[in-house]
Amino acid sequence: MSGSIFRDPQFDALRNALYHTERRTFLDFVNRSLNFVVIILGAAVAGKAAKLVHVNKNENADLYWAARGSGAGFFGVVVRFHLKLYKRPTYCGMVSHIFTIKHLEDVYRWAYEVGPTIPKSVEFQMLMSRKTLKYFAAGIEAAAPIFAETKDELHEAMAFMKNSPITQKAYVRFPFMELNIKTMYKFAMTHYPSDHYWNVDNMWTNASIEDLMPYLKDISKTLPPAPAHFLWLNWQPPKRSENMAYSMEDKIYLALYGAWASPSDTPQYENWATAHMTRMEHLATGIQLADENLHKRTAKFLSDENWKKLAEIRLQRDPTGLFNAWHNKISIENRVK
Repeated sequence: MSGSIFRDPQFDALRNALYHTERRTFLDFVNRSLNFVVIILGAAVAGKAAKLVHVNKNENADLYWAARGSGAGFFGVVVRFHLKLYKRPTYCGMVSHIFTIKHLEDVYRWAYEVGPTIPKSVEFQMLMSRKTLKYFAAGIEAAAPIFAETKDELHEAMAFMKNSPITQKAYVRFPFMELNIKTMYKFAMTHYPSDHYWNVDNMWTNASIEDLMPYLKDISKTLPPAPAHFLWLNWQPPKRSENMAYSMEDKIYLALYGAWASPSDTPQYENWATAHMTRMEHLATGIQLADENLHKRTAKFLSDENWKKLAEIRLQRDPTGLFNAWHNKISIENRVK
């Protein structure tokens, strides 16, 4: 979905489905398990064969470090990788509460306050749109996908939803329902139809709810028709033991998805997401290289230390600049200096 207008966002929607289910778990096990990669450096230009290298923690470790977090700016082509599989948790499902838009302030204040206490087995998120559950009134869908190994862990994971002080304000309350991953994907994909145009943008933030609230209310008043929506993802990043290029995350992830079906609506909606993120960027600590909008707005997506290290590796591995970096960014060379 990177860019101003992107039609048929199936790949990014699939990736976003992971965010909507077990994104942190998925990212962690990929970081632990991506132990063997074959990367093409260079390309078959004028008959010259590309160079194939093996990459892991011990072999070409600089490329192994760079591949995890540099996104589309990576200077190589990954042609194969190995992942370690993990056993599916005993309990896999979701608890959902749906609120009308009049409860916006109560819902987001509660989410902000409870966020740091939510167990790591929960991928708590909220989606605001003009049609909750695709067909009903404008509001906020609060969803808690849960991946628990024991019944005690499951009950602990559900407690923050069950005991929420705003539970009675929800006009629909779904108790825990066991769902498989395929069903969760289907649920997430309903928010990302492939026959629409998209303008998306995002930010990481640790701003106070007092600072965020005026912007959340403004977003609610300007939401384009569904499936356009606003996503609040409770992230609360864990301490990562893995050393990798990926280095930008924060307590809360906010993302806007402008969507429209007719080309005639492009002038009206093509800047909606970016305009709101631009107004909020003083509250951001950065962006992530997924569902961002580098075409219209760039921002920090790596720590300064990692940015410098990645630039140095790029100059060593791709001195002629054969591979394109991100198409809109702060100059790597200036940041190295």
